[in-house]
Amino acid sequence: TAFEVKRTQLVYFDVAATGRTTSAVRMTVYDANNAAVLTLAARGGQAAGADALLPPGTYTVRFAAAEQGGGPLSALQF
Repeated sequence: TAFEVKRTQLVYFDVAATGRTTSAVRMTVYDANNAAVLTLAARGGQAAGADALLPPGTYTVRFAAAEQGGGPLSALQF
């Protein structure tokens, strides 16, 4: 998912996950140079949030999910 920031602003991001506590989701915000500007992670049943001061530009948000120990990913919603 991509979005554009027209002027420098403080943006609050949050991610929450439902499912087993052995599963987790990671959300990373990248700038136009593909540099990570913010990473949040939440295990099943948890939430995480943080502010990021973003200068003007285009940003991309990517999500990745994993199961502890590298096993098959259980049902996970985020």
